[in-house]
Order: sequence, then structure tokens, then C-alpha cells
Amino acid sequence: MNGTGNSVDLTLTQEEAAKQYVLEILKVVAKEIRAHERYAIAMRLLNTAKTPDAFLSAIQAEIKGSWVDNLILGASAISGLILGTISSRITAPLKRANIGRFPLISLAGIAGIIPGFALKDTLTARNSLGLGGLMFSAGALVEGYRRS
Repeated sequence: MNGTGNSVDLTLTQEEAAKQYVLEILKVVAKEIRAHERYAIAMRLLNTAKTPDAFLSAIQAEIKGSWVDNLILGASAISGLILGTISSRITAPLKRANIGRFPLISLAGIAGIIPGFALKDTLTARNSLGLGGLMFSAGALVEGYRRS
């Protein structure tokens, strides 16, 4: 009992505090892992480069990404465009799904664009989310305007 006559479940508050503590530790560890990964990439590039120009070229190649990164971005763009078009076709018969010629379903692309900006992960992950969301919106808009 606390001073107000209500019972207090100390186990629950201790459990919540422990969960919060573990989450804080995991956040710190995740930051350290990212920093170590960046350091390892930089050291690998530095050790393989024979000259400063070769090192700069290796950094530019790392930033540019591999063919797999480009394939992921292309797949994200194509799938976003197709899904946006299909979604617009599905919602087209609903009169409330549009404001004039503007299909409201195109706003669903924001679900990919915002995490693309907010994500603190690889450039490919951020770009694929943002590009997929943008292409979803574009597909929905083009299909919406085409049908009206």
C-alpha cells in the first residue's frame, strides 16, 4: 500500500525499468556496431589502396554502391510503381477515394518516404524505402489521372 491507500505493484515498475535499461543498452551497442562497421570498411579500403588516388577511388566506389544495390533500387522503384497503379485501380470505383482528380491512395507512398529519410541505416536501405514510396505515389497519381 502506498500513502493513498492504493496498492502498488512494485514488480511491474521494476520490470518496466529493467526493460527500459536493456533498450538503452541495446541502442548504445547498435551505435557502436555501426561505428565499428564504418571503421572496418575504411580500414579495408585504406589497406588495399596503394596510392591516395586509389583510396579516393575506392571510397567513391563504396559510396556509389554495387550492382546489387542498384538492382535493389530498381526493384523497389518498379514494385512501388506497380503497387501504386494497382492500388489506384482498386480504389477507383470508390467515389470517396478521390478529391477531384487526386487519388487519396497516393498519400500511402508517404509510408515509405518518411522512413527513408528517418532511417539511420545503409544508403541503399534508405533510398529503396524512399524511392519505393515515391514511385507508389507516382503510380497511383498517374493511374488516377488517367482514369478520370
